[in-house]
Amino acid sequence: MSINEYDLVIVGAGPAGCVVAMNLADSGLKVALVDKADLPAEKICGDALSGTVLTVLKRLPGNCYEEFLELKPKLPSWGIRFAAPNGDLLDVPFVLEKKPETPPPGYICRRKIFDGFLQQKVRDLTPFSMTGSFLVKQILREKECFLLKGENKDLKCRMIVGADGAHSTVGKILGGFLLNHKQYCLGARAYFTGVTNLHPQQFIELHFLEELLPGYLWIFPMSGDLQMWVWEFYTRR
Repeated sequence: MSINEYDLVIVGAGPAGCVVAMNLADSGLKVALVDKADLPAEKICGDALSGTVLTVLKRLPGNCYEEFLELKPKLPSWGIRFAAPNGDLLDVPFVLEKKPETPPPGYICRRKIFDGFLQQKVRDLTPFSMTGSFLVKQILREKECFLLKGENKDLKCRMIVGADGAHSTVGKILGGFLLNHKQYCLGARAYFTGVTNLHPQQFIELHFLEELLPGYLWIFPMSGDLQMWVWEFYTRR
């Protein structure tokens, strides 16, 4: 089995891993970005992009923010709608005084499209390698280095960045993070068409249903044929 050596391996090629990679573009380090999925990948609970995301994009090199504004398909989102178990609605706009020149405070974009955009920016702006379908099975310490063992090849590096999400393999192996079943949540997603009565300003919706409490249901308006994104979120009682 071959072993490739790097200064740094970033585990996880989602937004966090891509942002780390782009910020290290001029570092002179030899960096590898790996992900267990075939890239770009789908991601549950990732289609809403907040103002914080836009702030980060503005700070990235290579006109990331300007190119994101041209990315399609996506929708601007101007607020959030809360629906109580009794059906009462509360609309909370993200901008109190919206003017024609006011930029959207957030967007709704399929996560696979957004991740693919960031991954392409990493390819364009950095000399780093990016590999999908690399499942980290073990991480071993070898003196001052780490050995990341995959199915078909191993990677050796001096430093690791764990950007592989809530169920981080890096966190479990190196940080000893264990799943707390008392706080465990499950998300399920589906796309629908033909949905009506959405807010005219593409408010995302948060529904609290009696039979799901303390869980809840998200509804995200989408562009194109996929008019709505639904995510059901259950909390273990």
